[in-house]
Amino acid sequence: MRRLSEDEAIASMRSAGMEPLEPYPGSMAPWRSRCTSCGAIGSPRLSHLRGGRQGGCRPCGYRRNGGVSRVPEDQAIAEMRTAGAEPLEPYPGVNKPWACRCTTCGTIGTPSLGSIRRGQGACITCGHARIRITAEEAIACMRAANLDPLDPYPGMRSGWRSRCMNCQTIGYPWLSSIRKGIGGCKKCGNAKSAASRRIPEDQAVANMRAAGMEPLEPYPGSTVPWRSRCTDCGTVSTPMLSNIRKGAGGCKRCGYARNGKAFRLPEDQAIASLRAAGMEPLEPYPGVMKGWKSRCTVCGTLGQPRLLSIRRGQGGCVPCGNLRSGDTRRTPEKQVIEELRAAGMEPLESYSTSDSPWKARCLRCGTISSPRLVSIRSGNGGCNACGRIQAAESCRIPEEQAVAEMRAAHLEPLEPYQGMHSPWLCRCTLPGCGAICSPRLASIRAGQGGCRSCAEWGFNWNAPAVIYIITHLAFGAHKVGVTGADTDRLAAFQRLGWQVHHEAPMPTGAAAYTVEQALHKRLREIGIPGAFLSRNNLAKLGGYSETIDAKAISLSDLERFVHEEISKHYNDPEP
Repeated sequence: MRRLSEDEAIASMRSAGMEPLEPYPGSMAPWRSRCTSCGAIGSPRLSHLRGGRQGGCRPCGYRRNGGVSRVPEDQAIAEMRTAGAEPLEPYPGVNKPWACRCTTCGTIGTPSLGSIRRGQGACITCGHARIRITAEEAIACMRAANLDPLDPYPGMRSGWRSRCMNCQTIGYPWLSSIRKGIGGCKKCGNAKSAASRRIPEDQAVANMRAAGMEPLEPYPGSTVPWRSRCTDCGTVSTPMLSNIRKGAGGCKRCGYARNGKAFRLPEDQAIASLRAAGMEPLEPYPGVMKGWKSRCTVCGTLGQPRLLSIRRGQGGCVPCGNLRSGDTRRTPEKQVIEELRAAGMEPLESYSTSDSPWKARCLRCGTISSPRLVSIRSGNGGCNACGRIQAAESCRIPEEQAVAEMRAAHLEPLEPYQGMHSPWLCRCTLPGCGAICSPRLASIRAGQGGCRSCAEWGFNWNAPAVIYIITHLAFGAHKVGVTGADTDRLAAFQRLGWQVHHEAPMPTGAAAYTVEQALHKRLREIGIPGAFLSRNNLAKLGGYSETIDAKAISLSDLERFVHEEISKHYNDPEP
């Protein structure tokens, strides 16, 4: 079909009463336009307009259709008066509520003309009066349906407690259902329905025998398992008569045998199919679904392929199939070398497979690594070292921004910015402090304070403190730590069985911390590691990393080391 020019398309839209608001998109695409009659904006397709399947403006179309199907008001009033209703307002439409007064009882209601035309009454009150019956009539209806009412009449659409006169079952049927011809007692109704569908026993037995099954018990019903014996093989089973009447066999064992014979290939044809797949059979044909021991005529591998799999198009030899599949998917070595070089890597060995490590040298930094080609194809880089540098550079914060964030946390940097997770030497700028500290920018961003001296919780770095030496005989451990001079930490340790050996008072917590850290460093240098106890031994109080083996050093030597470090660092108490 010839494509319309834009001028022809615009002319067609205007002839349908639509003014285009955008360039012509094509006859099959929605074209945003404005109706020249009502101003509504829509998106009709030019192909629909030219084919006559729709008009241009939907609101105008709805009004035209409504005008065509609208019932004249005088005709609508006449139909309402014929139904016994006097309209109280102008005609609103065939399916809209219309305020009217019943000419019989004077009740005001809102029936629609459509409901009147479908046979419904105009007045709900008069309709209820027509269908209302007396209690005596209701009881008579119930007894005519073999139901004896046990409660007063509750209404036509309410459950009415009654007893069945046939089976004495108590139920709650509706009188409206009884009058429609629906039975009142479900139990009797189910029995009647089952009896109407029940096959006579002589016919059921004949159906079973026709299927090759001899019944061993009376007929229980068409959908109940029926114990029978197969007249061919003697197998006892429990088929259902309904399944047999649908065409199912009676004896499963005989059915399997028949299906096997129907699908079984002659042995010479089976051997020909196996040889055509490159396999030489080593045993008689076992069947299409069973593994058939055979040898590959190409590589000599022994296998047990199923003839069914071979007939479906699968190969007979698994190793040969893997080789063929690998050769089919294998990329030429020249192409994969180009891919590796495009990722900035120079290969140092021959190509193996796409999922194997491939030793190569980075063309940018010279690092030797073993990337996988499949990883490079997934978008990962070849060199881990360059990748980490690129990732760090992409996440690195400019130094001026880092300095601004530290100053906003009342910290003045004293050295260049090294990284978000590196300690950064700073001075606290809060009034009255000026302490030197080394917070991390990541910690500041996480909401932590930068200056430990200004912290209002935890260990007080400016208040007097104590270096303590405690020991635990059962654990065979010593511990050297620091605590505030006015805390009950040592008493808490004593409650757990620790004994206080020595306390060395210090003027500030910072000085005590400096001495403690120097002492633990000295112990490690002479071969006495920390963390002798586990976290569970000091789960409540913490400090397990400060414990040492009591056999490694005596308490007197430990005390001497503490005082030596105090004399060495007392004039430099800052950590």
